[in-house]
Amino acid sequence: MTVVSRDAKESLATGMGERWRRDLLADHVDPARVDELVTASHRKLTGAPALVVGCLTWDGLDRYPDPDRQRAEWGMALLSLGAAVENLMLAAADAELASCWVAAPIFCPEEARDALALEPEWLPHALVLVGHPDPSYRPRERPAVPLDDLRATR
Repeated sequence: MTVVSRDAKESLATGMGERWRRDLLADHVDPARVDELVTASHRKLTGAPALVVGCLTWDGLDRYPDPDRQRAEWGMALLSLGAAVENLMLAAADAELASCWVAAPIFCPEEARDALALEPEWLPHALVLVGHPDPSYRPRERPAVPLDDLRATR
């Protein structure tokens, strides 16, 4: 689902922000820091030109009588959603657009769903902010990681 209206972005940012605020306070994060984090997140979401919300639903998934295979089916759906998000971001880059994957909905799918008035069985699990690149942006320096540090051979 694509979110472009100011009202929908505001609703999503507020709904997810309220949940994040409760979670952070329950984790005993300093309230001033909570305000800072939630405000920055709200500004990021409402300031993006477009938000793409990746949702999962049981429609089209196989059903199993045992919880292990049912959990595996949901896991495969999550992997597929991740691949779809990556492809979306590659397509955005090819179109000379900037994108940023935000994991927030996976922590509050019901709040994100309700904020956007989606069907009850739709559960947001991915959020991609899409817009035009900021020409002044400079990424932070990142040291190269030797390949041997990233792989294991048996």
